[in-house]
Amino acid sequence: MFANGKFNILSVTQLFGWKGVYRLIDAAKYLRSKRSDFCFHIVSHVRGEVDNLLSEIAKNNLKDFVKVYPTSHGERPFEELIEFYASCDAYISLTDIDCFPTTLLEAMASKKPCIATAVGGIPNIIDHGVTGFHISFRDDTKKRMRIEEVVQRIEQLIDDPSLRKSMGDSGYWKALKEYDIRNQISKYISVFDELVVNGG
Repeated sequence: MFANGKFNILSVTQLFGWKGVYRLIDAAKYLRSKRSDFCFHIVSHVRGEVDNLLSEIAKNNLKDFVKVYPTSHGERPFEELIEFYASCDAYISLTDIDCFPTTLLEAMASKKPCIATAVGGIPNIIDHGVTGFHISFRDDTKKRMRIEEVVQRIEQLIDDPSLRKSMGDSGYWKALKEYDIRNQISKYISVFDELVVNGG
């Protein structure tokens, strides 16, 4: 799908500011000042702020470095998403708020290293330095520093194929072991059995 010879970074998200899409623009802008062998791919279930986002991309001359795939017909079929996950080299989510994003699990199940903000349940999903990297944006006064950290982590993955593979493999096994639907069902049954036994 991404036959561009570049390092392709995927984000499956809603096109709203609080989901961190403009931080991807900031990261692309900073990374472009250092190299040109990358491309962000922003895939969305909803149209959201697509016009504003495309305007920012054009204004910063990032058309070759940030691609947007909006949809106007409701939820994107999962079969399409599988192709995006399979084609990317890494996955990124720079959201302000999230509880338990399944997109990270989908990326991990596709053997992709992940970079994500350490909010909500994300630190429980990604093992920092093992299956990917955590980024913090809690202090807005340090936003520039955090974008530099994002770029640093991306460059680590670009320049170290063995690290990419190791993180991808570790993420895959974690997703399979801890979040496979059969294991989840078994855990729920155990909880319910315990409640019945204890009269809860």
